[in-house]
Amino acid sequence: MVLPRYLTENDRTIDNVNPEYEAWEVEHQTLLVWLHSTLLKFVLSLVLGSNHSYEVWEKINECFGLQTNSCARQLRNVMRAVRLDSKTMERYLKIKKLR
Repeated sequence: MVLPRYLTENDRTIDNVNPEYEAWEVEHQTLLVWLHSTLLKFVLSLVLGSNHSYEVWEKINECFGLQTNSCARQLRNVMRAVRLDSKTMERYLKIKKLR
């Protein structure tokens, strides 16, 4: 949630910034810097130009969300198909590794 910079039009006119906005902006910028510093270079290139942390998350989700959901769906299908009834220990460990 982005807080309003000014609470009223009068505040805007006299440039009286909402104190809650100022506190939010400090936290937000800290988060944005942290996100940028922890992303891999190729991912960082995808989110350059994002001025807000929520924009970074949206761009990352846009790029990788479908892949992640597809992989998760595929893994669920594989796990559903496996039955442990009379399988060997080797098979069990393979399943455990997958999970």
